[in-house]
Amino acid sequence: MGATSVTGVSGAGSVQDGLSKGSGHMTLGVGHLIGPRVVSAGKVTLTGGATSATVDHEDLGGTTGFVVVLTADNVTGAYLTARTGSSFAFTTGANGTVNWAIVSVGASELNIN
Repeated sequence: MGATSVTGVSGAGSVQDGLSKGSGHMTLGVGHLIGPRVVSAGKVTLTGGATSATVDHEDLGGTTGFVVVLTADNVTGAYLTARTGSSFAFTTGANGTVNWAIVSVGASELNIN
């Protein structure tokens, strides 16, 4: 018996993609997830009496299919005031700390009448 690939990167004995058994569908990565997932998240701390802020993020190509979730650490309420495909604005109590997350909507939708 002889080896068909000494380096393991070319030939019949190669372990490179396409030459080994299996397929790319056999692994579960973030790109294969179905349903909601966190696209981006962070924290904003307002200072100097500020009550609003704008957060810039990666362009999502629009506002449909994504929601912005806000929680306030040390003040009452954080409210979304504007949203685009690449930013959102919110208002909250003075000097508040606000946690935020952008979540994809996923494949299903609930309709309540």
